[in-house]
Amino acid sequence: MDKMMLVYLGNPNSEAYVNLALPATAWELLDVQDRLRLEDGVKPYWEISEYFGFESLASILTEDCDLNELNALTETLSKLNKGQRMAFEGLVQMDVDKKDGVITVPRLIDLAASADCCHILPEVITDEELGRFYADNGFLPELEHLPDNLYNALDYGKIGHEQRTAEGGVFTDGGYVVQHSDLAEVHQNMDFTLETPDYQILMETADGQKIKLPTEEPLPESFSRCLDCRIPALSAVIEREPDADHINFFAQQLSEIKGSMPFTFKAMLENMPCETLEQAEQYLDQIDHFMLDRKVASVRDLALSEINFMVGGGEEAELLAKYTDLYAYGNAILQRDNAVISGYGHLVRDDYQPLMSPLESTSTEEMEIKMQ
Repeated sequence: MDKMMLVYLGNPNSEAYVNLALPATAWELLDVQDRLRLEDGVKPYWEISEYFGFESLASILTEDCDLNELNALTETLSKLNKGQRMAFEGLVQMDVDKKDGVITVPRLIDLAASADCCHILPEVITDEELGRFYADNGFLPELEHLPDNLYNALDYGKIGHEQRTAEGGVFTDGGYVVQHSDLAEVHQNMDFTLETPDYQILMETADGQKIKLPTEEPLPESFSRCLDCRIPALSAVIEREPDADHINFFAQQLSEIKGSMPFTFKAMLENMPCETLEQAEQYLDQIDHFMLDRKVASVRDLALSEINFMVGGGEEAELLAKYTDLYAYGNAILQRDNAVISGYGHLVRDDYQPLMSPLESTSTEEMEIKMQ
């Protein structure tokens, strides 16, 4: 799906934030919750930071919109072709001209679903061009038998204006748009609740078939693309994997990670290069050697956490923090421990070695060698 906009989301009570391109998949939306780490009842702060089309919506969409509804709107918009996009922009302009109040996201979803309810005239952008189109194409029977000298003297601008006013059409940057049938009302039958998907990985075959993994059903020889993944950062890696059975096996591995493991795995992938599925599996096997503190969203948080640990919190910790360069202290801790602040929290190895340093093997075979 083409991305329609970039949204910045932040935790109002911490420095946790994320930039999310819409439309987003179900797992991508759930990943936002993992990154923001909102407390119960706390809503994220968010704003649209960039549009990749439909810039005219900037004056309509506000932070009062529901994010899941906005995602549904962008998903619908991403499926429109060039003509349908022009029709949607025309329908929005018609609503704006009516001045009936705020245009809501559910209303915009209905307008996007109604793009085929319009006639469009590409590149017709003035009343004169519209009037000449109607006159030259037989839409005004009363003009058909006029002599050429009178026909050429017609006020096409006036004709176009009268026709546009009568039928409620509008000019867009791409051409003229007029509604010819009732709008679709689809939003009332849509469920905007965000639920955990019933798959770890969603793949698509060359013929458009969607397959949920893991599965015990027979698999195709290959997939064409990855539509969604529990670990969004791995979607491109999975898409490059040619072996369908290998992808299905990895999906089974993902289904078995519980508790804090998914967050730790995501933090590892964010800070450790991963080009192949084999490499992702290797990281998954090493996950017990990494520690993640999800309460830490910044170097300042890390410094405060260290101070509270050293002095036991309370007034003494507050006083010490007041006179400490928390940014410098937090960075010094990161350097000391070879740690990082990831989008999911403070990540460090249990041996405090650099994240990518080879881990000391604890296999039975190597233990026997060391003992000899």
